[in-house]
Amino acid sequence: MTSSQQARNDPRRLPTWDHMMGKALEELTGARGRLGDARDQLNSDWRPPGPYSADAGLDRLAVLKKIAALKMGIDEVKRDLYAMMDRENEARPAKKSSETHDDR
Repeated sequence: MTSSQQARNDPRRLPTWDHMMGKALEELTGARGRLGDARDQLNSDWRPPGPYSADAGLDRLAVLKKIAALKMGIDEVKRDLYAMMDRENEARPAKKSSETHDDR
């Protein structure tokens, strides 16, 4: 392992801005996926008319609408994060070719 790789893997080293943004996006993607899993569970064994009351059916639809809204909210946050990252990358000074060498 090179010294550059060791520095990147050092738990005492603070994460970079890029790393934090990447992890935030990763967590948002995971949360969106788990919401999809919850939706799938609600839809997995729904056999009309089912053993559920009419009220439970209406409640289920309300929950499904809220899950859809949450997923759209996560998509909006992710778009905002990507836009923020693009603006930040455009604002950063270009690295010299000697600074962009990566010895991975």
